Amino acid sequence: MMEILKCAILCISFYLVHSYEVPRAKFQAIYPKGLKVSIQDDGFTLAAFHGKLNEEMDGLEGGTWSADISKAENGEWVFRDNNVELKIGDKIYFWTYIIKDGLGYRQDDGEWTVDGAAAICAKDGAGASGASTPRAVAGAAADAAGAAAGAASAAAGAASAAAGAASAAAGAIRAAAGATGAASAAVGAAAGADGAARRQGAGGAARKAGAGGATGAAVAAGSVTGSASLRRNRGSALGEPRGAGGTSPARDRNIASRVSGEPCESGGSGTLLSLESGWERCRSYVDELGNPVSVVDGTTAAPTTQPPSTTTETPTTTTEAPTTTTEAPKPKPTTEASQDPYKYPCEISLSKVTTPGFVCKGQLLFEDTFDGDIDKGRIWTPEIKMPGPPDYPFNVYLYDKNIRTRDGKLIIEPMTLESKYGDGFIWQALDLTLKCTGKIGTPDCYREAAGPEILPPIITGKINSKRSFSFKYGKIEVVAKMPLGNWLIPEIQLEPRFYEYGTRRYASGLLRIALVKGNVEFAKKLVGGPVMSDTEPFRSMYLKEKVGYDNWNKDYHNYTLVWKPDIIELFVDGDKYGEVDPGEGFYQEARKHHVRAASRWLTGSAMAPFDELFYISLGLRVGGIHEFPDAHNKPWKNRSAKAMLQFWQNRDEWFPTWFADTSPLRVDSVRVYAL
Repeated sequence: MMEILKCAILCISFYLVHSYEVPRAKFQAIYPKGLKVSIQDDGFTLAAFHGKLNEEMDGLEGGTWSADISKAENGEWVFRDNNVELKIGDKIYFWTYIIKDGLGYRQDDGEWTVDGAAAICAKDGAGASGASTPRAVAGAAADAAGAAAGAASAAAGAASAAAGAASAAAGAIRAAAGATGAASAAVGAAAGADGAARRQGAGGAARKAGAGGATGAAVAAGSVTGSASLRRNRGSALGEPRGAGGTSPARDRNIASRVSGEPCESGGSGTLLSLESGWERCRSYVDELGNPVSVVDGTTAAPTTQPPSTTTETPTTTTEAPTTTTEAPKPKPTTEASQDPYKYPCEISLSKVTTPGFVCKGQLLFEDTFDGDIDKGRIWTPEIKMPGPPDYPFNVYLYDKNIRTRDGKLIIEPMTLESKYGDGFIWQALDLTLKCTGKIGTPDCYREAAGPEILPPIITGKINSKRSFSFKYGKIEVVAKMPLGNWLIPEIQLEPRFYEYGTRRYASGLLRIALVKGNVEFAKKLVGGPVMSDTEPFRSMYLKEKVGYDNWNKDYHNYTLVWKPDIIELFVDGDKYGEVDPGEGFYQEARKHHVRAASRWLTGSAMAPFDELFYISLGLRVGGIHEFPDAHNKPWKNRSAKAMLQFWQNRDEWFPTWFADTSPLRVDSVRVYAL
């Protein structure tokens, strides 16, 4: 009978937890540039915003805007983009995520359109339809919530009293479920009118009545299993939320709110403009101080007495359900439950990823062992383009038979362009536009030979995790066998997800996990570390080297990069061979070497530009104008306009060094762990 009683209490807890409605995100289009998104605080410990402009979200993807906000100010959690230019008719697709009382909640499938039309909204008095005021609704809802909470408490007592009889207990369960349903409805009504009513409604009362203990236990247990990494047979990325509480993904620009306001109640999707008559007019555009702006001439209206705000359509609210897995060990709690108000089941890591939820120290975040075909679009995205600056390699990236998996290994093999398209094709045109992953309308996607400028004569491949997984700070291990063959360059690296500090000349940085050039004379020298410029000597200033007893390309080795907020460490087969300490930042040395992007790094941390999200990149390139210094046995000059042609004309010297069994880059596994 006690089991039935426990079941009744758990039912109450379940309904109360799932009744919470996430406050609607409020949008403001700033004139002439800017976007502000705010979520009213309700005792949250974290909020996150993910969105795209004029492009639907693919489930819970990170989105073009991908930000977590660690604290609220002035009662709001705020995301702001100061650079976006919004036009009337633009549509933002989004989802939000908040953590409250140790549980994670989402608003899914949100949409907001920039609309210049005005709307009239009631402020304190009745609106045009005679609707009740927010204060009246809040009071009524609070009363209803209190009554429902009492009913829930009574139902729980009835269930306890009925412990002696199974039929009576079953009836109590039904009564509890009905009462908690009423409590949920009352809480929802209170939430729509006033946040205070929500915090003192049926949910809080029923927890005090006895459901809180069961709820807390469920949260703690669920969070432990939910924090374990997702793994598939052939590899995985954290494509779904892992648990409730803690750190959320992506860029952590903690922008404080200076503007707050109430939602527009009568259909406007714009900003509230307070008038002396007690009515409010909704508009879409505001200036940086929150004052409404004419969408015709861009002039600023009179300052408002009520800070502006807008609302969205009400998206679907869902609760993060923990996912149980038996493959990853459960993290050990670091605090007693009574000392941990948010019930984190582990010590939270400094690592961040592109999916919501907390990250535990040492947690496996990403894994692929290449036991099946490359799962295009789910984990890895093949690059299809002709790469250009800053290194101008002599290859084109294609997704063809040159990229494959076999016996649990990823294989990326070099081949000549003419072996695919026929002799003399380097003098023709190559149009990759239909499948190009580069910038359409540029030489990334279309090239035509002219004079000494031939098409890239070599086909190689490259894949990345940009769409599925990016992270900031962590440990990445890649088990790989380096390619052997003249002028081959493996690409085992981390590349910036958003290029916060610029797109040219490695302004946003590049982290080399491992690089061993394919020529025999370079085969014993392993190189790894950060790159922040395309010109020497600053390009190689922070790279670390390890000379092996034998060629690195003779066998598989574990290449590891540990990326922390204050240091970068490099390992091979468990042995540390280098570390990079930014000190007070990379800016001073960069400025001495006239690196143009250096001043932008001052806007970040000491680790800038390596304080943003990066994704994994695996590939193979050939030649180029920076990796190999000019020498007597090198068939091209780096500064020559005919460099690629000179390379191709001397193919009889280097092509015999390429073999099917030794020249491909082979990768056995990739794993990323949280710090």
